Amino acid sequence: MKTYKPHKLLCKAKFLLIRLTKSIFILGICILFYAHFIEPNWIDINYLKLKLPSLASEFNGYRIVQISDIHIDKRSKKQRLNHIFWLVNQQKPDLIAITGDFVTRRQKYYAGLYKVGKMFEYTNRGIGMTKLHLRFASRPEITVFILENYK
Repeated sequence: MKTYKPHKLLCKAKFLLIRLTKSIFILGICILFYAHFIEPNWIDINYLKLKLPSLASEFNGYRIVQISDIHIDKRSKKQRLNHIFWLVNQQKPDLIAITGDFVTRRQKYYAGLYKVGKMFEYTNRGIGMTKLHLRFASRPEITVFILENYK
């Protein structure tokens, strides 16, 4: 039977603790990198075809584009918003639905909603949210896009 001296046990425990601390530190850096550089710039386009038997025939071929979680904040660039709206217009939508948060945290970033130019009109109607949904003072809005799709 192998016996360990207390000194060797302490050295092994110290080694494992240092290794665990380094691993947690590296994992934290990876999460921060993902949260600040990858996820905010992630744009995912999915195509779905729905067959709804009870829907009126006028809606055959009707295209809906849904945008979620734009999160305008101090890191948002006008070029990014313009790129998002360019991608949306490339889909030639009949309707655009914006869900999720438009603005992150501070009210001063509401101005970013207007910086995109004449691409949309802003009205207060009660759909969508401009602040984090966990905040009680969230003011609901709807963004109405003016679409000009030339065929």
